[in-house]
Amino acid sequence: MFNFFFFVCLQCDFQVIYASGIKGQAGLTPENLAEDLGPLFESIIRCIPGPRIDKDGALQMLVSSY
Repeated sequence: MFNFFFFVCLQCDFQVIYASGIKGQAGLTPENLAEDLGPLFESIIRCIPGPRIDKDGALQMLVSSY
């Protein structure tokens, strides 16, 4: 059928995006999906704040071997 993940929460305050990775489609409603994942990425940029940085601060770096 459809490969959608539906997150249902009546009292939560977050953006709901309907997406199918297999079909490469995403949208704000299951009936109106775009032909790409653009709505998903646009929602990420719009809803998630950017990092807080100190441009004059010391360099910080994380190195991992995994």
